[in-house]
Amino acid sequence: MSRVYWAGFFDGEGSIGVYKHRNNHIRLTVQIANTDLSVLETLKEEFGGSIISRKPQPGCKPLYNWVIVSRMASIFLKTLYPYLRIKSEEAALALEAANILHRRLHTTNNSRIKHPYPPRLFEIIVELKRLKNVARIAS
Repeated sequence: MSRVYWAGFFDGEGSIGVYKHRNNHIRLTVQIANTDLSVLETLKEEFGGSIISRKPQPGCKPLYNWVIVSRMASIFLKTLYPYLRIKSEEAALALEAANILHRRLHTTNNSRIKHPYPPRLFEIIVELKRLKNVARIAS
């Protein structure tokens, strides 16, 4: 399928987040929830990631969640960014966060040294949450 198709699908069904995980590790996460497993399988074939099956509510169709994180999520957003309409601002912030996270790890004498997260990363996380709330209010 074309990048334009995937961008439209992602604009309507996807979400972008920069989340704190175990051990205070922060990473970029992109996901799409949908009841059509075949379209998510095609997405997985083209971009990688994984598909998680969610337990359906009584009387509802099964729901599937395609998830991609970190570097692969960044590549996905860079690929679709020129075609995004609704989530372009979120994608730009997420890509900035991905760059910060990438730069945070430096290699010195074959050992990885982790530097503290810069304040800008937390500003991005707050702004992404604000954008999601604005989108909910507008719909």
